[in-house]
Amino acid sequence: MKKMMSLLAVLVLVFSTNSFALDKKAKKKTATKKDAKASDVTENAKLKAELGSMSTFSMSGSLGYTGASLKDPFGDQRPNPDSLPGNYSTYLSGSISARYRLDKSTSITGGASFLYYIPENYVDRDGEIVKNDPELSNPSLSYNKVIKGDGYVQTKSYGITKYTKQSTLDNGWSWDLSYSTAFYWSNVKDSDFTLGFSFSAYHELFNKDIYAQYAGEGKTGIDDFGFGIYPFAEYQLSESISLRSVIGQAFYHDVGNPNFNNFERLKLYQTFGVGIAITDLIYMYNYVKFYPVMNIENNPGESFNDTAYWAMSLTFNLF
Repeated sequence: MKKMMSLLAVLVLVFSTNSFALDKKAKKKTATKKDAKASDVTENAKLKAELGSMSTFSMSGSLGYTGASLKDPFGDQRPNPDSLPGNYSTYLSGSISARYRLDKSTSITGGASFLYYIPENYVDRDGEIVKNDPELSNPSLSYNKVIKGDGYVQTKSYGITKYTKQSTLDNGWSWDLSYSTAFYWSNVKDSDFTLGFSFSAYHELFNKDIYAQYAGEGKTGIDDFGFGIYPFAEYQLSESISLRSVIGQAFYHDVGNPNFNNFERLKLYQTFGVGIAITDLIYMYNYVKFYPVMNIENNPGESFNDTAYWAMSLTFNLF
């Protein structure tokens, strides 16, 4: 576990250093040009990093770590407040993407992702021991749009992913169709607050044979479509540091349920953390994720320390 945390720290440092150097070169190169910049659209650090470079061609990526409970911070198992089947080992995740910008507000992105569970081997939902497989998988393509309105910014994304990771294919998932949108209201009433919310929805396409096995089984813990609503608030402490909190409520339809209007509701969660704008093209969010309603009820094994965990995410752009 400590070796993996050291590796994560090194990766963050390498990406931050390289991206910072590239960002400085880009600024020198374009100092005399009136090129579009993400800051022309928004001053929000997180959104600027997500919008990335305004170059016609660019690269971007992400890196994340999801850890164990605060009660056992160096453990290798994450909390499972919804008691769903699956692998709840701690993990590193990431993605790398190429972006083609049609104009300053529209882009097409293609890339792939990886997921590396911290234990070298883990037990899958069928009780079989599986060896970690960290290579890039699940290629995706998305169409992205940003709209600058009167006092707000809206982002929209339409995506498609082809699942290639074997553990995902074993559950029957073949393709994923997704849609997401977010609204940002910055400097609310001339303050340092940013308010907003995001909405996302998805639909999984299944292998026909495996889908037929799930039909009519009732609650399987395998989802075929769902959606979520995520209001958030930020307070800017300085030019590069902000406090950020997100509340999330997600719903999904179980593939074994024949009633398509019947959704399962996941536990409401909240994150609270510190956002750091390393440059305009690099943003890090260190946060604690917890379950306020569950913690208030305080049933055995559902205390704050039992269910809350630390995580981090890094968004970076190479040029």
